[in-house]
Amino acid sequence: MAGMTAVTFDDGYADNLLVAKPILERCEVPATMFVASGYVGGSHGFWWDELERILLGTTALPRTLRLQVGGQVFRWSLGDDADAPIENVMNWHTGMQWTPTLRHQAYRSLHSVLYALAPEQRELALDRLRQWAGLSGLAPPSHRTLTEDELIELSRSELVEIGGHTISHPALCTLPLSSQEAQIAGGKRWLEERVDRPVTSFAYPYGSLASYDSRTIDVVRAAGFRCACTTFADIVRPGDDLYQLPRLLVRDWDGEEFERQLSTHINHWHETT
Repeated sequence: MAGMTAVTFDDGYADNLLVAKPILERCEVPATMFVASGYVGGSHGFWWDELERILLGTTALPRTLRLQVGGQVFRWSLGDDADAPIENVMNWHTGMQWTPTLRHQAYRSLHSVLYALAPEQRELALDRLRQWAGLSGLAPPSHRTLTEDELIELSRSELVEIGGHTISHPALCTLPLSSQEAQIAGGKRWLEERVDRPVTSFAYPYGSLASYDSRTIDVVRAAGFRCACTTFADIVRPGDDLYQLPRLLVRDWDGEEFERQLSTHINHWHETT
């Protein structure tokens, strides 16, 4: 049985236009780019990138970190890892069981803390972390988001579909229903006004069952989206729920590793169909 592949990008990074779009056009591959509307034109970038920049991208840091968040006080010790430059640990992420350094351990802990916060509380915590590390609040060029003009330019490509991804990229199921509606429908409406075309595809921020629930699915459907993507690692099969489509996450792999990962999933699909 022949298969088809759909390419998607999440969040709305500027490299979707500057790097991905020329490659997509050269290879004549269509793609859907899910954009968190509230970050378009912003200078701070996404919180997980800021956290990485603060804890893993700085040569020297204070040896201890004390952070007060929502009435709770958290403490971490970085030991000698505070003084040592962080070597590139290929493809490390919080889903892995191992932590290469005490900095990575603090990153993992803080990732869990910040994930659960409201956007205002999270930004306050990040401001405190930047002050502790002696950094500014500006995202590096490699991690900046699209400007409004860049979003419009990206949407003009015949190969690119712009999809919804909420306004501020929250874990939707942690919000009251009215806030979920505002995030989902509000982000859709803002994007449609800018790109001057319907926005009919959606991706849940974070994409796991810990980040959305059945109420969220109802809101997405009511907002006029025709489908929604998760981050469940699987192949899309006939009969799958259009509002809980799985996807295969692509990390910072070279071509050989990407081919190996893709082949593994395709072979598994053939074995189970």
